[in-house]
Formats: sequence, structure tokens, C-alpha cells
Amino acid sequence: MKRSLSGLAGLLCGLCASVSAVAQPVHDTCANAIDLSAFVLPFVSDVSDISQASGPVEESMCAAAAYSVWYKFRPLQNYTLEISTCPDDAPENSVPDTVLALYASPDGTCNMLTPITCNDDACTTRSYITAPVAANRTYYLQVAEYDSGPPAPGQEMIQFRLNVAPPPPPDRWIEVGDAADLPGTAQSATGIGPLNEIRGLLATFDVDMYQIRICAPEIFSATTVGGADFDTQLFLFDASGFGVAFNDDSSDSAQSTITNRFVVNPGLYYLAISYYDTDPLDGDFNQLWNDRPFADERAPDDPLGRSHPVTQWDVDIDVAGAYVIRLTGAGLTDGCMQETQCPACAADFNQDGGIDGADVEAFFVSWSSGDPCGDVSQDGGVDGTDVESFFLLWEAGGC
Repeated sequence: MKRSLSGLAGLLCGLCASVSAVAQPVHDTCANAIDLSAFVLPFVSDVSDISQASGPVEESMCAAAAYSVWYKFRPLQNYTLEISTCPDDAPENSVPDTVLALYASPDGTCNMLTPITCNDDACTTRSYITAPVAANRTYYLQVAEYDSGPPAPGQEMIQFRLNVAPPPPPDRWIEVGDAADLPGTAQSATGIGPLNEIRGLLATFDVDMYQIRICAPEIFSATTVGGADFDTQLFLFDASGFGVAFNDDSSDSAQSTITNRFVVNPGLYYLAISYYDTDPLDGDFNQLWNDRPFADERAPDDPLGRSHPVTQWDVDIDVAGAYVIRLTGAGLTDGCMQETQCPACAADFNQDGGIDGADVEAFFVSWSSGDPCGDVSQDGGVDGTDVESFFLLWEAGGC
């Protein structure tokens, strides 16, 4: 997991290379959190003797934990941060089983901590977390020993490492800063190629909306099942902001799933995620969808939902949480296929070694979505001439 970050002005405020040992009093309360804003990344903490901390943890964590210590920082840039107590990253850590938790603080203090993510076991029994962090916002980090008893002799020194997470896979979009909540300002998942995952963070009183491309409506889906630990809602809007589909609860969970049930055409769409009961409204403050039934996937509820675009949100939930939206049949906004994946011979459009009806279907999925691979005539545009060019090659049995 060790990675260098040359030339970084600093996710955290930049100071210098070496630091002195952590001073007393022990930072075992949030109010006494050590401020890390003066350190550059990658940063490996000094060790802390948690045997000197009080036993009970101040904030509940995702596993039984005790003897925790606290840190805070305020990034200068938007990044995805990784925090690790794994052996390769924190070689002086002697606590064999750790727990990590990251919190956002809207007011910069310990009074309004909102959990972002937490981990118990990632590298065997030690912990590792990643999360997007936004510039000029305050975050608190809680580092603890698993279980409730005092650390054994020789197992009381805790250490962790901060770094910018490596670039995501090309089929994953990670929220940049805070995604906006309306079509005119939504965050666009830019690029060419499939989009199989969106990761982000809902802050307090927040809705995140992303512009995506639906490449294959017949297999499209978007779900937060297994990707969030709070009660999600998912909404799909067309390119003009009119509602297409909504789901609150699916798979006997409080997470959400949208399928291809109401998706007819490929193209650009807007996908939004919110907490339960934060709902989209039209210009007259009417809800586009009713709250119930919770478990049904639904098109907008009549009489208004189908004819009024979203213009605002009824936001009243003051909690925060990380999420993962997993998708099928979707792509990045600039095109569904990587240019290097375009078929060498357009007649075999699905590149399965044969020229048949499946190639016609594959071509029209690409062509109708404006994918660059649909430019069979190679004139720089995806239009009617490409249909003619494709069928000339297809009917001839190849190139």
C-alpha cells in the first residue's frame, strides 16, 4: 500500500519533515485531538501509548473498541484519503487488532460529528479505510484497539499512515468534492468506457446527483444494496430533469435499486442519491414521487410527476454517510466504449468472431448512444451515414 506523492502541495497543510514525539496529555478525547493539519502526505504518525488512554471509547465504533486516541485535520484540496494501520504502512504499530473511524465535522468541533466510514479488519486484524474528503472541511479520526480490555504489555503502541488513495479503476467514479443536486449543476462522470461503480459521501443535509450515460437499457441497473449502512433513496431523471424511476427499499433492506423497468432509450441521464425522506420537488414544491409504497420501483406519481422536472429538494436529514452505487449497462458521459475497444472490423461489432444479428444489436446500442465507436464511416460524427456504412460491411460478411 505504500505509495509516494511527489510534488503534492499537500492534502494537509504543508510543513516539514520531522516531528517530535506526541506530548501529554493523552489525546484520548475528541476535544484533545491532535491537529494533523501541519503535516504533508504521505504521513506516518508518531506512535501513541494507548495504555495511558482511558478505556471506554468516546464514540461508538463499528466493532467493540477501547483505549482510543483522536486526531483531526482540514484538507486544502479534494482527494480520496486512505488511512491504514496495516503492517507495511505502520511498521511501529504493535497493537495487533485495531479499529479506525473517520468523522466529518460541519462546525469544526466535536459537537456535530457525523460518521463517514469505519473498519475493523482489512489486513488480517488491522484496519484500512478510504473516503473522499473535501477541501476546507474538518475531519476527525478515531484510532482504537479492538475489544474492551487494556492492551497487553508490548502491544500498546499504536501508529497509522495517511496518504492519497491510488487512482480508481477506469470503470469507477469517485465523487469530486461535493456533487451538486440538480441537473444544471450535477457532477458529470466524465470519460469514455463502462461505469460500474460510483463512490461518494452524503454530508449533512445533502443530495448527490451524477450525470451518467445509459449504454444498454436492457441490462441497466443501479443499486446501493451492500454499499451503504444508512437508509438510501435512488432517483433517475432523463436529460431534461424529468423523473424516470425511483426506489427506496429493495432486497428486504433499507437500500435501493433501480432497474431497466422504466428505461427505454440509451443516452444521458441523471442519477441521484439521498437519505430517506429527502425527496425531489417541482417548482411548486410538489413531490415528484410519493413516499409509499417503500419497496416498489416506480415511475413518477401522477398527476404532476411525469410533466414537471426536478427544481429543488425537500432536505431535512442531518446525518452523513459514505455510499457505493453499483451499476450495470451504464457508461461514462463521453461514450460507452473505450476507443481501444472499438472493433477492428465494424461488421463483427461485438468482436465475438462471427458476423450475425448480435453485431447489428451491438452496433445500434453504440450508435444510438452517440458512442465514438458508432462512427463506422469515420467522418468524425455519429449519424445516419454510419448506419449505411455498417450495413454495407455487415452484408458483405466483413471488411
